Amino acid sequence: MRRSSSRPNLFGVQALAVMGVLAIALLYVVHPREAFFDQIGSLEEPDALSLAYLTVLLNSDSDNKELRYRLAQMQSDVGESEQAMATLSPLLHEPTVSPKAVELALTLAIQKLAAATDEPTRAERKADLLVLVERLLGGAGAHPRVHRSVETVLGWLTPDEQLSLLPTLISSAEGQDRLWLVMSLGHAQVAAGNPAGAAETLAGIVDQLPAGEQDKAARELVRLYLASGQPVRALDTFQARNLMSPGAAGLQEAIQLARLAGKDGLERQWLESLMRQYTADITELRRLRALQLGQGDLVQAAMTAERVAGMPAAVAEDRIWAARVLEWRGQPEKALARWQSLYLSAGHPEAMQRATALAQELFRWPELVKILETARARGELGADGYLVLGDAYTRAVELDKAVAVLEEAQRKYPSVAGFKDRLYQLYVNNNRYLDAIALFERQDVLSEGDRLVLANLYWRTRRVERAFETLSVSFQNPEFAAEAELMRLDLLTMLGDVDKIRAEYSQLMAGSWRQHGPGVADRLIGLAAQFGDYERVAELARYRFQRTGNARYIPILADAQANTGQWEALERTLAQWQSDPAHRQDGLYWTFRGRLFEQRGKADDAEKAYRQALRLNPGSEDILSAWGWLLVAEPQRESDKLNAILTELSSQSGQRQYALLAYGYSALGQDKRSRYWLQKWRTENAVEPRALEEQAGLAQSLGDQASAFHLRRLAARQVPRRVEPRTPSRQRSPDELSSGYRVQPVFGSENRAAQLGWQQERISDMAVNHWFGAWDYSSERYRLTGRAARVDASDDTRFRKAPEPSREAMIELQNNATDWLFTAGLGHVGRLDGDELRTKFEARFQPLGRWQMAVGYHSGERSTDSAEAWWLVSRDRASFEGLYQPDSRTTVGARLESLSFDVGSQSSVAEGQRLEVFGSHLLARRYPDWSVRAEYVLQDLNRLERLEGSVQSLFERPLQTGELLTEHYERLSVGMRWQEHSPHSLLEQQAQPGWFLDVNTGYVLSTDTVEYGLGGGVSWSLFGDDEIALSAGYASDSLSGASSLDARVTYTLFFKTAGENR
Repeated sequence: MRRSSSRPNLFGVQALAVMGVLAIALLYVVHPREAFFDQIGSLEEPDALSLAYLTVLLNSDSDNKELRYRLAQMQSDVGESEQAMATLSPLLHEPTVSPKAVELALTLAIQKLAAATDEPTRAERKADLLVLVERLLGGAGAHPRVHRSVETVLGWLTPDEQLSLLPTLISSAEGQDRLWLVMSLGHAQVAAGNPAGAAETLAGIVDQLPAGEQDKAARELVRLYLASGQPVRALDTFQARNLMSPGAAGLQEAIQLARLAGKDGLERQWLESLMRQYTADITELRRLRALQLGQGDLVQAAMTAERVAGMPAAVAEDRIWAARVLEWRGQPEKALARWQSLYLSAGHPEAMQRATALAQELFRWPELVKILETARARGELGADGYLVLGDAYTRAVELDKAVAVLEEAQRKYPSVAGFKDRLYQLYVNNNRYLDAIALFERQDVLSEGDRLVLANLYWRTRRVERAFETLSVSFQNPEFAAEAELMRLDLLTMLGDVDKIRAEYSQLMAGSWRQHGPGVADRLIGLAAQFGDYERVAELARYRFQRTGNARYIPILADAQANTGQWEALERTLAQWQSDPAHRQDGLYWTFRGRLFEQRGKADDAEKAYRQALRLNPGSEDILSAWGWLLVAEPQRESDKLNAILTELSSQSGQRQYALLAYGYSALGQDKRSRYWLQKWRTENAVEPRALEEQAGLAQSLGDQASAFHLRRLAARQVPRRVEPRTPSRQRSPDELSSGYRVQPVFGSENRAAQLGWQQERISDMAVNHWFGAWDYSSERYRLTGRAARVDASDDTRFRKAPEPSREAMIELQNNATDWLFTAGLGHVGRLDGDELRTKFEARFQPLGRWQMAVGYHSGERSTDSAEAWWLVSRDRASFEGLYQPDSRTTVGARLESLSFDVGSQSSVAEGQRLEVFGSHLLARRYPDWSVRAEYVLQDLNRLERLEGSVQSLFERPLQTGELLTEHYERLSVGMRWQEHSPHSLLEQQAQPGWFLDVNTGYVLSTDTVEYGLGGGVSWSLFGDDEIALSAGYASDSLSGASSLDARVTYTLFFKTAGENR
């Protein structure tokens, strides 16, 4: 068989067809479709096939941006960052880069940066990142979304790097992206330590933010302002943006801002709002208190301080502030109570200091004592505190306790001089002179001042020798030396040792006597006169006058010149005296002028001079004596005058003109009286040789030869002494001579008396009976007078109901022995509606020698305008008074008063003025005194108010105010009085019979009527130091328009002072 030569077929047609179908199916399955591309980028874990496939596709279609981004994304997801960046790199160099490409590129760069293991690599990759960011995001026209991509980058950059990057990005950003970048810049500035810059950055965009974010941004801005030290801008922003949240937290935030900004007003406002609406914290209240004090609002500060002090959490300092504010506000009583409580409970030093000061200022001695005694018990009382405690006990009139405290203090603080001084005052004021002496004797060394005080104490206790011994040292201080010398002279005078006095006088005059002060010089003048050394008197007086210009030395000089017969010098002295404008009103001037005329034989001119001197100084012993000696020379020529002078002298208690009286009555032939006064003279000058010789001559002329012989023999036994010419001044004692030139206080009293009495006075138709007791008590420094009375009246009034009997009293306190007289009075007056307080304050002084003035205020006085006014109306008045006394007999003056009247609870029902002008002149003095007086009175009430219903209900019918008070009253009157002594007077006097008679007449201008009055009274003594007096008076007109009648009976008992009543 034959083999075929054709090749064999492996696959048949059928087989090929099948294979083709299979290939097509495989290609269909294997070839990627669009859905594949859509899903490949979303695979969670891309596989290698996908990556390889996309790589093949990208190689075949390198311009497919979407394919490139997806491949890079998948490469990044599987950790192939380098391949991913290489794949993505062409997209990043395109003119427009898609946001997702930018985000991926930045993510890759950040991953690369995070993978750096060392700092140089990290720095290099960070630089690459910044370059990439600037290139991708910094260009103009970048898609808005790309700026959000920087958020992940910023977390890897330092603040400084962010600050260098962000401005570039901001310049190309718009809209919300720009706002976000600006805010990121602000955060970077804060992180870089530049909150001020951050604040400025934020302030520029805050208004551009969405409305919902503006408040948050504004609060951030406030925080930035505070962080940058701009609290004022923070507060302004807070207020402008109305950022205060409701509730206490919002107020507290505002308060804190205001405090940081220094806006005290706003802080206080919000604090007060917090305090009103919510429960304020004590710290905030303390701050509010400080603000209120800083603004000077003490009222609110006091309320706040009290609130703080009352809180449970309050400490001692809070209570101290409460006390301080009360004191600053002018409420010392409340402040004192709080300070006292603070000290007693907490022992705070400031509390003790302020409580002590306030208690002293308020005169609250019990509180002061309690505080200081507590400090004393605690051992906290210092030397000053002991002094104050002693003063407090003294003012509380607990003198024994004051002494005990001060004695304890002196033992505890022996170097403090104040204790000794106060103890001395207490001892002396309580007459404990021995204790005071022991106080100084305990001292080891006495100062010069203490030595003077101790000597004075010895003097007071009649230990004159010890006093003199204490002063027998040399004093270095000129003032102390002068006072010691003055005291030594007074002590020697008390001792009465003439030899020692003469020795001291000689010693002082032997030295430089011109160095002595006025006190010692005055004593030397007195001693020189006592020893008859009138040349020294003249020398001393002349020197003192030249040194001081004080005119009081001129009479002393003139007296010395007259006693030494220096008549030419006396004439020159009188001529010099005439330079004093007041010389013509000085009785001494005319006395010495009379002496000069007498020496020159001009008896008539001498009499005229003596008469003028006596007119200026009625009853002067010296003037009467000088005139009497003139008349004794020619007794028959002027016997009546001589007899009158001798009678006047003999009636004067304490006069020493025994020689004149003896010679005068002898010259008048009245030998009995002459012998009486001769005996008085002998008793007074028992061993004076010259006086004995004169007495012997007078006794012989009176026919008493035995007495004359006895007196001459006694005179012969005495040591001869220099016989001085007799002058009026020599007849007085040396004490009187020296004290006669001493300046005495204008006002003074030594009176002590008590009085009981009854008085009836008629006011309108009502008779008022007073049953009263009065007293007058004078001490060395003070004078106390008073009056207490029971009052009842008749029912002759217009009241519905008769007034009940009432009581009234008044006590007055005056200073004594002074040139300025101050009077303070306190009392009460019984009225129809109850008791009322009555007060009196008056100051009286003498500005010039013949002028006297007084100012005063009186309240609660009775009004005498009508019977009803006497019971109802209270009168207050302020007064000014002036007096002028041209000579000792004449007085003129005026008193102006401002009046105000109250009725019960209704004040000032009337006001007005009252004027009184008055004058008096003494026509004759003694047996009896005869004086004439004139007076003008004007009362004008210029405003009368209607009486209230409560007042009108007291009357039987309604009354006008003008029916109670005299609206207008004007009177001119003259009168005369004759009197011996002063019946009813409580002033110091010798109890003896007396009487007076008053006659008055006048014209009442306000009613065109003539008025007249008559009064009189008598007094006599029952037991020597007492007086009973009766008097009565009638006046046809008074302030009420009706006649007035007054009757009085008194019994007065005088108590002796300073040895006798003068």
